[in-house]
Amino acid sequence: MSGKVTFGPAAQALFRLEAATAVSAGAGSGKTTALVELCVRLLEGSALGSPCEPRALAAITFTEKAAEELEERLRAAVTARARAAREADPGSPEARAWLERLHALDAMAVGTIHGFCGRLLREHAPEAGLDPEAAVLDEDRASAWIGASAQAAVVAALDAGRPAARALAAGLGAARGGLPALVGGLLRERATRGDGGPLALAPADEPAALAARARLDDAARALLGARAEASTAGARALVEAVGRAREALRPGDLDGALCADALARLGGLAEALRGRRVLKADGPALREAREALAAAWEALEPLAAGVLAAPQQAELARLVEDAEARYAARKASARAVDFDDLLLRARDLLRADPGVRAELRGRLRALLVDEYQDVNPVQQEVFELVAGPDGGPAGPVLVAVGDLKQSIYRFRGADVAVFARLIRRLGAGQGRVLHLSENHRSAPAVLELVNEVSARAFRPPPGEPPRDDELAFGEHDRLVATRPEALRPACEVLEDGAEGNAAERREREAEAIAARIRALVSGAAGVEVRERDGVTARRPRFGDVAILFRRLTQIAPYERALRAAGIPYRLARGGGFYQAPEVRDLGELLAALADPSDAVAWAALLRSPACAVSDGSLLLLARAGLGRLPWLAPAELAAEVDRAAAGAQPGAGVVAAGPGAGPPAAVAPRAIPADEWARLLRLLAAYRTLHALRDRVPVGELLSRAVEALDLDAALLAGPDGERRAVNLEKALALAARFGEDGGTPAELAAHLRAQAARPPREPEAELEAADAVSLLSVHQAKGLEWPVAFVPDLGARARADLRRALLDREGRLCVALFDPAREAFVETAALARARDDDRRSAAAESRRLLYVALTRARDLLVLSGEGSGAETWRGLVEAGLAERPDLARRIPVAEDAAAAAHAPPAPAPAAASTTEPLAPPPLAPPAPPAATRAAVTELAEYARCPRRHLLGRVLGIPEPRGAPGVPPGDDPGRATARGTLAHAMLAETDLGAPPLERRAQLAAAAARRGYDPASPGVRRILLEVARFAEAPGGRELALAAREGRLLREVPFLLRLGPGDGAPAVYLVGALDALVQERRGGGLTVVDYKYATPRAGAAERYRLQLLAYVLAAARAHPGARVRARLQFLRGDHRAVDVTPSARELERFEQDAPRLAAEARKGAEPSPAELGRDEARCRAEGCGYVPRCFPRRHGD
Repeated sequence: MSGKVTFGPAAQALFRLEAATAVSAGAGSGKTTALVELCVRLLEGSALGSPCEPRALAAITFTEKAAEELEERLRAAVTARARAAREADPGSPEARAWLERLHALDAMAVGTIHGFCGRLLREHAPEAGLDPEAAVLDEDRASAWIGASAQAAVVAALDAGRPAARALAAGLGAARGGLPALVGGLLRERATRGDGGPLALAPADEPAALAARARLDDAARALLGARAEASTAGARALVEAVGRAREALRPGDLDGALCADALARLGGLAEALRGRRVLKADGPALREAREALAAAWEALEPLAAGVLAAPQQAELARLVEDAEARYAARKASARAVDFDDLLLRARDLLRADPGVRAELRGRLRALLVDEYQDVNPVQQEVFELVAGPDGGPAGPVLVAVGDLKQSIYRFRGADVAVFARLIRRLGAGQGRVLHLSENHRSAPAVLELVNEVSARAFRPPPGEPPRDDELAFGEHDRLVATRPEALRPACEVLEDGAEGNAAERREREAEAIAARIRALVSGAAGVEVRERDGVTARRPRFGDVAILFRRLTQIAPYERALRAAGIPYRLARGGGFYQAPEVRDLGELLAALADPSDAVAWAALLRSPACAVSDGSLLLLARAGLGRLPWLAPAELAAEVDRAAAGAQPGAGVVAAGPGAGPPAAVAPRAIPADEWARLLRLLAAYRTLHALRDRVPVGELLSRAVEALDLDAALLAGPDGERRAVNLEKALALAARFGEDGGTPAELAAHLRAQAARPPREPEAELEAADAVSLLSVHQAKGLEWPVAFVPDLGARARADLRRALLDREGRLCVALFDPAREAFVETAALARARDDDRRSAAAESRRLLYVALTRARDLLVLSGEGSGAETWRGLVEAGLAERPDLARRIPVAEDAAAAAHAPPAPAPAAASTTEPLAPPPLAPPAPPAATRAAVTELAEYARCPRRHLLGRVLGIPEPRGAPGVPPGDDPGRATARGTLAHAMLAETDLGAPPLERRAQLAAAAARRGYDPASPGVRRILLEVARFAEAPGGRELALAAREGRLLREVPFLLRLGPGDGAPAVYLVGALDALVQERRGGGLTVVDYKYATPRAGAAERYRLQLLAYVLAAARAHPGARVRARLQFLRGDHRAVDVTPSARELERFEQDAPRLAAEARKGAEPSPAELGRDEARCRAEGCGYVPRCFPRRHGD
């Protein structure tokens, strides 16, 4: 929201709490500011007539971030009141009162609904029947337990031989992502809805099915009786086909009990209609009979499927109930509850215990709930039990704040109908409804467009009765601008009249958007935006622009277009621990231990750092049989591999390998390199030992032994981004230990890790780097944010088809599709069709609300694009609004947009980052030499650059702030590291000499193995840049060296230096990206990749690392002349020679032990001792500047 808010009449009325109040707060209306002001007035007494103690107030939001913001702003407001009162009269009662309120503010319940319910349950644990020491499961553990419970329920049903369970498993699959995932999903949905007890089943209508069957027979008879009217060849073929289909029916098909075989034969009557038409030349009776036959089958199939699906429907309900019981028993055994339990137990406590209810109502005077449009029925019941159904005088005054038009979280269980019914009830005289319609964010012309589109979008479907989740746009929903008049029109529509498929259109649209951004930023478009004061005008910058996507799955073309246009951009961050390749590798190791025949697990394990075989070797091993590998003796395995390489089938008569079988050096296949063969045999020997322990030790200990046996920590430390990956490894081991303490098995932990890695995480709130770059994010991530210029692309996209095989209808009843084993296909039942239609209507209503959120993110200019037809597409909704007010938008053909960009002056280039000389180590007295230490080369280099920054970040673990005042914006170090790590991994695992298409496939495979989606925008960018490097001179040189056997990649080393100068010896750990042997002379070249563009001073920045690399190579190859070069992977792919002199190497060998000892000591030298000043540190972009150079008061 822009500028200072002036409270209008509705807000002023809110500050006088006369009754329960629903506040409909439109976008940009300053509702958070109004809530903070209301809290302040409640504390001072003007809102309710007497002051409220902080403990008598509760303010509930729906995210931790929102709660923190509300608490910070409230504390700031109370602090300001206390300061003003003290300055006016330090000894006055008012000054003392505000100081007391400030000190007591911690007693006010500000937080999420789960936090509120958790506090209530802790206060009344005996009454709630809850163990006071009960733990609250985090989302990860709850998901794992639910998955394990669902899996156990399915396995038990299959072991018991239940036919319906076998049919469901045959259709959906019994492994992860199949039937257990469906069962677990239904369990979670029931918990979110608050449904308990037996799972109700949607009823089938057998009489209607029998009636439809009779109509089908009548229509077939009528069609055959009208054969005389068939005068065209198609009509005669139709009659003959229907006749054959009817003759194929068996006794009982038309008058007996419904069965799947009979339904399939009856379907032959409808199949006979396919491709056979009745024309005007044919008789009317024949046409009517054909239409009746088609209509009868369309009615019969889902009705009959509903009857036939009854056993599968009952079985699925039984599986869900069994999984619920298992999950509840596991939580009880562990004395734990999950987030849904917090809500349900709090609701049940308040329902059942009038004393607790009265105590809570007597304590609280006001209950404020923000984002009420995202409340679900269980949460609504909790609020009613606390405040009374209408927030009446018997309880606290309820203030429900939200915006029906911004309810976009159905996938989290939000139900917009809850707030709609509350507004209707309070507006009918049981309270009051206030509308905050004044928008302080957007220019008037933007709001006029939003209002016109919304007035036509928020309507129920024609001919349908209105529903509570379908909004009716009224005058009170119109946003009123408070900003002065500005750009008009404030909307541009990019139009593409060319033909082409969706992918081609999207490419052109992306290029047009990039061109428009260039024109806006360069000034060629003649558009100005306003500062937050709404008055000061200026040319747009890249950082003023956001591109908001409905879904992030189609973002790649837009990234490509921005890169091609030289436009900097940034993505809202996502991803997480479970997507880390080292964590995924542990999951695959456990999966292989749990099921030795799991080929997917073996493939991932063999390509992981534990073995690191090439794709070619993996193919040969797969031909030999991945599941057989650990049980073959080395000699037989080598023979199998060579037979596979020769194209022969794997032979029989294998020799079994025992747990102690080791890797004899004499046995090696010709088709696999010796180093890979040695790693493979080591892995297989470790696997056999671990497999023997699988059911004898806890899963945490099993994984710890695996890490030790395979030296996984060392392998990770030696690779790119090793320290971060090693920390993830430690975290995964801790997770496994907890899992083992709960009785979890290797199979369960493997399933959990796989499910979490594959599961799309809930979209995070946007965390965008502070830089002058275009923001790319989803509309969900953009909620609550704003930009001067907002692009909304892909307006013509249509809703996805609903392919779910089972779901709960509005009443919570189970609806399923029938799986027909004979056809190996699912058949939609009538109940499922109705539930899908109902859900489709709710989804369409939410889609309109999502469009509203997207449009209201713009302050000054909206740019819309994306061709498409259909009234329900965003393009159709926008065009409906513009049809009434064409003056609100300027239409720009794509060709014109491109022409404008072509004549635009180039956008200002960002200033080059300053570079500095490496710092000499501070002159500190060395401590008494302890035992030899171990340090990563990268860590030592960080210390050499700035010991203080190393101490604060590495040793003390203080997060480095981003966006510190005066510090040049830069890339988030974590993101930059992740990009570099992935690029290094791609180069390490790809045959650079392969043909371009094959090489691209290998690069994509390398990304996929580390948990990245190769089609995602960021990964695709890295893939393309690495592929371009492979075609550049530097890449071709490495490819030639690889073909000639002169290239080693990812060469780990352990370099011992010292002791010296009183410092102990140090073992430096690292890895050479590439080591190339020269064709003549026996010389070596160390190649160090940098996923960056060449910049001045880069060689000096990385010199210490390269000194270590060259020295390690020289130690490993005595007498060889070693050169070094930095190879940049972006920009022009330049290579910079950084070969050190003998003197430099000698000096490094002497200094490294001392540097390592000082880094280990953890001293905190002052900036002055380091010879640093504030300007230099700011130029380097250090986020610790405010800590090292604190401002004096008044500066």
